[in-house]
Amino acid sequence: MDASRYHQSFEILSKRPLCPDTWHFEVEAPLVAAKIEAGQFVVVRPNARSERMPLSIAGWDRKAGTLRLVIARAGFTSGEAVAMEVGDRFADLVGPLGQRSHVARHAGACVVLGGGYGTGAILPTARDLKALGNTVYGVVGARSAGRLLLVEELASVCDRVLVTTNDGSEGIRGFVTDALGTILAEEPVSFCLAV
Repeated sequence: MDASRYHQSFEILSKRPLCPDTWHFEVEAPLVAAKIEAGQFVVVRPNARSERMPLSIAGWDRKAGTLRLVIARAGFTSGEAVAMEVGDRFADLVGPLGQRSHVARHAGACVVLGGGYGTGAILPTARDLKALGNTVYGVVGARSAGRLLLVEELASVCDRVLVTTNDGSEGIRGFVTDALGTILAEEPVSFCLAV
């Protein structure tokens, strides 16, 4: 058996800041990209000495063989990851892991709620729900306007996006559950995913 056909470089192809201490990465991983589904995750080690770090998938491109990851600096290992630059390579990336999101056609609206970097994780499920013909609402929450993530990306796959900030600097003052209450007051909701 030719082991080289299973080789993946896990090269960082792009990196962009989303807000303080949070970045969006695009990583070469063709074997994982070929199989990943909404709701699944990967485990990354930035270098050979790093701890294993589970990460939700913010998207992928099967044809290009790439994954999109949102990484927030929260501890030592995530700090190692976000210090890496375009052209660097993760030591390893294992996946897809976990169960696929259970998506179906629903009678009522579907709502996906993302707080902080959780917004990246709801993007693939929102896209799949919309592709099935559902009415999909996205809700993005953060402590303040400067910490909102991926609002435009979510808007591209949802019928409507509501924004909440704890301090009221943008959108609804409060939490994602406050926006959910607004939606529930307007129409029946059959499906809700919160990350």
